[in-house]
Amino acid sequence: MSDDQVQAYANVPLGTTAGLQVNLDTNNDVIVDIVSAGNGAVDSAVLFASYSDSDIADNVVVAADATHKIRVLSYTLNAAGGAQTVTWKTAATALSGAMDIVDNSFIHASCFHGLFETVANEALNLAQTAATLTAGHITYVLIL
Repeated sequence: MSDDQVQAYANVPLGTTAGLQVNLDTNNDVIVDIVSAGNGAVDSAVLFASYSDSDIADNVVVAADATHKIRVLSYTLNAAGGAQTVTWKTAATALSGAMDIVDNSFIHASCFHGLFETVANEALNLAQTAATLTAGHITYVLIL
């Protein structure tokens, strides 16, 4: 940041719908950096979970929450024990297409606003088609 730049922070309550106003009547640069856990996030709490399984099944990554959806912000998966095909699911319904992972490689995806979300009161599952070790981690939020 140069001498002509000023950095400022503001806490905006969850659920605020008004815009952010910035006075540009200065000769200084203005930098606006807005950080949010995604629309509808509960208390803006970003949560994390790790995953490691080798069962041919719909394996639970995050257990169901009785009143909230699970919105996935990012994930990384590694096929550590052989080639694998995986599909993200809300309970038994697919949230993604089938993704092939070559042995000893990984896939990663992220989106600040979310990649996909479960139905409320349904677990986030990862379906695997081979009995080989798949491991990884996810970042997610709970939303109403």
